[in-house]
Amino acid sequence: MGVTIKNRTKGMVISSCADVVSSTIGKAKGLMFTFRPVTLVMRFSSPRIVSLHMFFVFHPIDALWLAEDGSVVEALEWFRPFSIHTPRSKAVTVIEMPAGTIRKSNTHVGDRIGFSGHP
Repeated sequence: MGVTIKNRTKGMVISSCADVVSSTIGKAKGLMFTFRPVTLVMRFSSPRIVSLHMFFVFHPIDALWLAEDGSVVEALEWFRPFSIHTPRSKAVTVIEMPAGTIRKSNTHVGDRIGFSGHP
């Protein structure tokens, strides 16, 4: 069952069918070896700097880092394959999604993100 992600600040649905990754292995794997864009939500037990790498990810993605209150603390558009990004802010949730999603949903740092349909 997928999770719906909504930009509550803008009233826009970001994804209507996101997968929640809870295992350490699933978080480490992320979108590696995927050939079609999907949306993944990774939650952590406490705020931390969550670096992402695009090794063995064969398509660009967008990524959002969220604080405990659901606000966007960092947004990265068109994150390219075989690159690395370390955010400046700590986050408890990271969302990886198809490239262009941030622009399409008009999501910016400071916007509030909400989830529904938790498995």
